This record gives sequence, C-alpha cells and structure tokens, in this order.
Amino acid sequence: MPDASLPLAQRYDFYFAVHRGLRLGHGQMLTRIGATDFTDDGRARSLTSALRAHVALCRDHLEQEDRFIHVALEQRAPGASAKAAAGHEHHGHAFAALTGLADEIDSSSRVGRSALGHSLYLRFADFMADDFAHMAEEERVLMPRLQLYFSDAELHEMEGRIIAATAPAMMDIVLGLMMPAISAPERAEMLLSMRRGGMPIEAYADLLRRVVLPALDSAERNDLLLRLDPTP
Repeated sequence: MPDASLPLAQRYDFYFAVHRGLRLGHGQMLTRIGATDFTDDGRARSLTSALRAHVALCRDHLEQEDRFIHVALEQRAPGASAKAAAGHEHHGHAFAALTGLADEIDSSSRVGRSALGHSLYLRFADFMADDFAHMAEEERVLMPRLQLYFSDAELHEMEGRIIAATAPAMMDIVLGLMMPAISAPERAEMLLSMRRGGMPIEAYADLLRRVVLPALDSAERNDLLLRLDPTP
C-alpha cells in the first residue's frame, strides 16, 4: 500500500526524467525542421528520416504508458486515466499527420518541398505544444493519482516492466535524451541506481561509453565521472 506518511513530493516519480528528455527531443526536432533547407535533396531526406524516428519514439512511449500505467491505474481507480488516454488518442492522429507530411516531402519536387517543410514545422509545433500540456497534466494530476493508489515499490515495478518491454535501441535513444535534460546529481543517481540494481559491469561501462557520455558536453562528462567514482 502507498506510504501515507510521505508527502507526494517525496514519493517516487517515474515521469520526471523521461518527460524532460522528450521535451528536449521535441525542441531539437522543431529547431531542426525550421533550419532545414528542403530544396536540398539530402538534407530533406535526412530530416524526414529523423522525424519518423522521433515519432516512433513518441509512439512507443505512449504505447508503454497505455499498456503498463493506464491499465494498472484503471484496475484500482476506474476512469482515473481517461483524460490521459484521450490525449494519447489525439497524439495518434498527430503522428499520422506528421508522417504523412514526411511522405509528401519525400515524394515532392524541390519546388514544392519548401512549402511542405513550413507546413511540417507548424504541424510539429502544434503537436509539441499539445504534448507539453499533456505531459504537464500527467505530472501534476496523473502522477499524484498513481502515488495515491500505488506504493513506491509498485511504481518501481511498473517502471521496470516498461523498461523490460522497450527495445534496447529505443532505450538508448531515451537515455541519450534524458541524460542532458536532467541535473548533474539526478543523472549520477540514476546511473548509480543501475549499478546498485545489479547491472553487469560490462553492460554498465558499455552504456556509459556508447550512450551517456556522448550525450553530454565535456564539463558534464567530467562532473559525472567524478560523481560516479569520487576516489582519486
């Protein structure tokens, strides 16, 4: 059962890091769309490929929430996830519109691609604004409901099932966005918790080398390494 002695602010929250990463990824994608020269064949195709990958990441995130969070919450509090589920359905229409525009750009001549690129920018900006509001709703309303009906141990288990169901390549992308989007103490604690949780040292070192350190600037990398191993 939930620990009623703890304020909600001190309870486990599995939304904060992944949502910060998604916000960073959305901002990067919007900036990239706006800066792309759609009359350049290679740059246009590179952008549409990156957009599809980002949409796939967002879709996977929503599907995992539907499968592991909403289902569990509905079992204990019927109707508690209805608004979030409706938001996910709305996002599904946005994903179709975005990938449809990407397909149009890929099949269009150079003359028409600039206008389509601007339409893509505006459409993605709409989705980004909607998703920012949606994530804020999840953080301010849905997370407290989850904390009300589930213990921290159960929330950790819920998150663990999501991680286990996420393809390794997708998890690398998520971590690569989360690491620069959270604070230095938060990223160190996240990585130390993986080590304490029994992650094999070889896998841990590989994750640092391939995903975590490349996502950070030099000062952030040095700070993180000191926090992970403060001994001289």
